[in-house]
Amino acid sequence: MPVSTTLGLFRPAGGGGGGGGGGGSGGGGGGSAAAMHLLCHALLAAGAAAKLNLRAGGASFPAAMYQDVSFAYSFRKPASASADISYHSVGSSAGKRWIKDGTQRCEDDVRPCVTLDWAASDSLLTESDYAAQPDLQMFPTLAGAVVPIFNLPNHTEGEGQDLLLTPTLVSKIFRGAVTRWDHPEIVSINPLLALPAERILLCVRADGSGTTEIFKKALSAFEQEFKEQVGADSGTRWGLANVTRRRLNSGVATYVAHTPYSLGYSVLAEAESAGLPFAALLKGDHRVRASPTSVAYALAELGLEIGNEREVLTADVHNALGLMAWPICGYTYLVMRTNPLPAEV
Repeated sequence: MPVSTTLGLFRPAGGGGGGGGGGGSGGGGGGSAAAMHLLCHALLAAGAAAKLNLRAGGASFPAAMYQDVSFAYSFRKPASASADISYHSVGSSAGKRWIKDGTQRCEDDVRPCVTLDWAASDSLLTESDYAAQPDLQMFPTLAGAVVPIFNLPNHTEGEGQDLLLTPTLVSKIFRGAVTRWDHPEIVSINPLLALPAERILLCVRADGSGTTEIFKKALSAFEQEFKEQVGADSGTRWGLANVTRRRLNSGVATYVAHTPYSLGYSVLAEAESAGLPFAALLKGDHRVRASPTSVAYALAELGLEIGNEREVLTADVHNALGLMAWPICGYTYLVMRTNPLPAEV
């Protein structure tokens, strides 16, 4: 399948209104162009160097795209180049930690630490991060959807067979207020589905995660109680006693795929790659499914202001109100140091 379809990601374009949050506002085509500009400089340097190893790591959200691009470059690089490019999918928090601190504070990571030339993250750097290391910069490259993935035995995909949830209902489930598949609020909007009298088995990320930050920010916007009880950070605190935790989006997807009556969240790419069904959302009387098109509607509403003149090129694009817009969206970013690279890598 085309990458844009399987990932639910695409390069943002310029124009439109803006949204802000975290470290600043803006984001879009200009930031993406700047990021690609820096990457081109790095790849041109690879062509001039006798040997260069470019190492990157971080978010699992865009990992497939970055790995595909690195693989494609291996066939397109100049004949004189001797460069290897690798991307380690270790999660946004680990990627930011690696680019900020090198090998100093990676003792909690599963994989051995490496010094990164650039990181990737879907969660934002904080004001304290920028204050401590002013040469850090985030450049938006892609945008995509986070989706509720589920495993209901005997559920079949097809016309009218979507599991429907409302945005508020998703928030209630992930703060533990709705705990069963046959809860009246779920049954009432899914009259054609035979929902089981079973407990919902929740699975969340065990590691600090940009996917989690996008998901929690959206759920916090959907419901004040979720914002107060759980919050909108990228961390692992959910305030739930009965919850399973797995590392990376692939870990959550694997758990859901093998666990009947489970519900988790992942990026659209992971859900489609694993063949997992994901819930559609009911907005008023309209149902919307996550897709590149519904992400595009969200960006058109909230996230296309370039921000070329801003110091921080980030934007929050969750909770788009348009009926065609998927409301659980986020940008993913390259995280780079703007100081020159050292002579030896």
